[in-house]
Amino acid sequence: MFSLAYKRYVLMTLTIIYTLSFMDRIMIGILMQPIKEEFLLSDTQLGFLTGIAFALFYATMGIPIARLADRGNRVTIISITLALWGGMVMLCGLVTNFMQLILVRIGAAVGEAGCFPPSYSLIGDYYPVSERTRALSIYMMGISISIAISYMLAGWINDAYGWRTAFLFVGLPGLLIAIVVKFTLREPRCDTNKYSANQVSMPSLGKVFSLLWRQKTYRYLVAAITLINFAGIGVGQWYATFFIRSHSMTTGELGVWLGLILGISGAVGTYLGGYIVGRYMANDVRAQLRFMAVSVALFFPFTLMMLLASNKHFALFMLIPGSMLALSIYGPVFSIIQQLVSEKIRAMAIAVTLLILNLVGMGLGPQVVGIISDYLTPMLGVDALRIAMVIVTFVAFGSSYYFWIAGKTINKELSEKQCHQVDSCTSQIEPEPVKVSL
Repeated sequence: MFSLAYKRYVLMTLTIIYTLSFMDRIMIGILMQPIKEEFLLSDTQLGFLTGIAFALFYATMGIPIARLADRGNRVTIISITLALWGGMVMLCGLVTNFMQLILVRIGAAVGEAGCFPPSYSLIGDYYPVSERTRALSIYMMGISISIAISYMLAGWINDAYGWRTAFLFVGLPGLLIAIVVKFTLREPRCDTNKYSANQVSMPSLGKVFSLLWRQKTYRYLVAAITLINFAGIGVGQWYATFFIRSHSMTTGELGVWLGLILGISGAVGTYLGGYIVGRYMANDVRAQLRFMAVSVALFFPFTLMMLLASNKHFALFMLIPGSMLALSIYGPVFSIIQQLVSEKIRAMAIAVTLLILNLVGMGLGPQVVGIISDYLTPMLGVDALRIAMVIVTFVAFGSSYYFWIAGKTINKELSEKQCHQVDSCTSQIEPEPVKVSL
């Protein structure tokens, strides 16, 4: 139906949107120290700003937006929410107090919530199962590209013009790309009427939750990615502040280092995760989950070496394997979730997943680090943040455990789904009995 060139254009455009919509989250990590100094904030307040204040609305608004995406025009939804995101990010540069900053961050969260579930669902329609893992891994590389660009831009702009200018600079492209999306991307449902009959029989929200909850594998996967998000984002959001406090680095210097290291290693890790799974484990979902379990378990020792290193260059070097391992799992795990659910609830499934993992991972991770850091500061001084990050990193082992036990149930549940689909198709084509009049 769609040419290979157009499918690549769609994937590239959606990846750019994901890259852009993630930038404000990365930028605020390196800008936390200057924001703290201007508004005289505690680490607990910084954790609230970058964690639960953003994650609560990002996660909860994803549910109604995904509901619309499963029923309506996903291209229009992406366009509108991307424009909202761009406007709110620009307003971050105009705030005059901490409360205003929280409110515009909430607005940015709502805008960003409308980008991922519809995009994820679109990729599922444009790419068949055999190509989906690699396509989603390329899409997920937007995180790493965003990290590379955001850190370098934020560090340089902050040193030259201040942290407010960085937000103004990043928000504007969101408004422009929203227009491009609206007029160049096509909604497959409009072209094929593929879902016209299904829209009438869309399952209720309660039914969706029930269907997802009954799948053990889905529950295990959500627990696994929630815990690695808690450890990865909880610690990662404080990387820049840690290097500023513990290694006396400037934001400009850090922007280059973190941008290159986390951006390149994250992109390589994301791509390799999709490549390894697609190339060597395409027909063995259990092996894919074992691969993810080992990857997140290894995240802990490398991050621990980074946090305890006395030399800043060795600490920065240790970010490379940690970043590659943490990001290698996202393409494969989201591809597995797509296989577990039906097409009618694909966007809703990812929204429910994001609701849980972002409330706990993105929301509580940075917040818990900030609280522990403030608690330990009277005793440990500048090293309080370091120890708080070490404590939170331990959670990665819980993620490894859930990926491992998901491998015990995945094959059975995929088989049950296939059998159910065959039975449904058979019942739809079974001829009605012929009534004979005597």
